[in-house]
Amino acid sequence: MSHRHTRTPLLAVAALASLLAFVAPDARAQAVAGATALDRLGGLYGAAVALDGELAVVGAPTESPGGAAYVYRSGADGWQLEARLEAPDAATGAFFGGAVAVDGERVAVGAWGAERAYLFRHAASGWALEASLSSSGAGTGTRFGAALALAGERLAVAATSQGRPPERAGAVHLYRLEGDAWRAWEQLAPDGLPSGARFGSSLALQGDLLAVGADGDSPTLSEADAAAADPGAALATGAVYLYRLGSEPQQVARLTPPPGGAAPAYGASLALADGLLAVGAPGGDYGGARSGPVFVYREAGSEWVLAARLGVEEGPSERFGPALALVGRTVVAALVTDNDLPEGGVRVVAFAPEGDAWQAVPAVLHADRVAGVRYARLASDGRRLLIGATVPDGAEAGSAWVVDGLPAPATAP
Repeated sequence: MSHRHTRTPLLAVAALASLLAFVAPDARAQAVAGATALDRLGGLYGAAVALDGELAVVGAPTESPGGAAYVYRSGADGWQLEARLEAPDAATGAFFGGAVAVDGERVAVGAWGAERAYLFRHAASGWALEASLSSSGAGTGTRFGAALALAGERLAVAATSQGRPPERAGAVHLYRLEGDAWRAWEQLAPDGLPSGARFGSSLALQGDLLAVGADGDSPTLSEADAAAADPGAALATGAVYLYRLGSEPQQVARLTPPPGGAAPAYGASLALADGLLAVGAPGGDYGGARSGPVFVYREAGSEWVLAARLGVEEGPSERFGPALALVGRTVVAALVTDNDLPEGGVRVVAFAPEGDAWQAVPAVLHADRVAGVRYARLASDGRRLLIGATVPDGAEAGSAWVVDGLPAPATAP
């Protein structure tokens, strides 16, 4: 692995003042010390990642025969492979490991090619299958298992193409653990979703709060915004739905891209923790941030208030924010060079809170400078960061890294 780094001008946009604050990190910034490589394998290893405490899970959805999920545990000897999970009914094209989640000693794995989700539980005898779930009655081609979120005794499973053709706007299935069995609880599918809304394209769950991305939804533009829009520009698309999962799920908010620029695929990535929500819109254009941005919202009573817009000043081949994580209150985002040039690859950058704003961290947290790396995934348990990066062509190689601790934010001049 090479660790060459290039200058990455970062910007943070103050939401209230609508000002761009450019921060120029040291061009020789190094990756954070303490980054630990888990593995570098084929099978799109790193296409999905999850982290909780001493457990890390990495999906390899095209590994033969039908995909796999690797479970690592941190101990006195560092991170060690503990188990390789497979579907009991593994079949080619199942894409088992295309989505993963972990909470405590329980792991959830999605297999959208087989339209199933699996739950595994660790016990004295090792890892064992606890449940196999499917979208019964929802038809075929639903992509059930495309995204997962697990917290305690609640599980959310996305079926991003569920619905009557041609709409197939998507749905999210909720499950609860009742005694020793996981049972279907509710199905979320807001009225009025347009064709291709991809409701469930991303999921984030903490406690009883569930965030659902729908990166193909179509927010309604005001007449002024519609008149001002550049006909040749990509318009805002996407929405994020927030639910409280009490005795019955209740929608408490619907977030859409704020005015001021194009935000295609708003909601393609999410991170949720302790009253903060980060929403990615890869490929957007806001106030000079040609790649991104990432929107940060703060919970204020019964409302979610836009607190910051984060972005990078990069070329058109860059995608900022296709994967997000929150490490404490620090927003971490992937920056992917979407080409096959030698300098291609993925970088991971961060913005740390200072007062009411977020400032760019000068160090590049991780840089995987492998030509052809086009996809990145991030996960955090609030203390550590897990990074997955994959090359979809050829050998379908991938890698995964754990980062312990984050550097301090840049000091304003």
